Amino acid sequence: MYCSRCGTKNPDASDYCFNCGRSLVLTVTDSPGIENCITPREQAVKETSRFILHLSRLAADFIKTTCSGAFSVGALLGSVTDDARVNVAKIARVCPHTWVTKGIWQISPPALVRIQRWGREQGLEIVGFFEPHSEIDGLEPNEADIVGANWFGCSYLISDGKRLSSRRLIGNDQNNKRLVEESILIQG
Repeated sequence: MYCSRCGTKNPDASDYCFNCGRSLVLTVTDSPGIENCITPREQAVKETSRFILHLSRLAADFIKTTCSGAFSVGALLGSVTDDARVNVAKIARVCPHTWVTKGIWQISPPALVRIQRWGREQGLEIVGFFEPHSEIDGLEPNEADIVGANWFGCSYLISDGKRLSSRRLIGNDQNNKRLVEESILIQG
């Protein structure tokens, strides 16, 4: 099944697009052939409220500790369910393998390829990334975070060393991408 918004191919049993979060289930009113009328804001809330990042307590604590007082970035490895929930199984910290391009910190391409290969050997995919923000900067993504986010459908986790915040990158190209809020479920 292809998404009518972004064109992404999704498993036939999916209720939501993995890439942009659009509902793949058609809803209608009592009048045949007429879609429910809702505001764009209501539609956005409906489409993004189901994004959930599942982390173990150990993973959440590791990310908070790693992001406390030092610049450290990393990748989240795991799986994405048919309903677009991200399950994190492993974390790869890649602080020494970062580089700056146009003022934006990024994981170097060779390090990213190594992480992806390592994950795939274990049956996992890159499902997100984490980075620190200072307590002063807060947990909201800044302009550099938005510019540097390029993996559509992935979670982008920010920590100030004490708290966590997550966003999912949706859209289908650099011109319409956006980071939308994602709930974090910490288990264990």
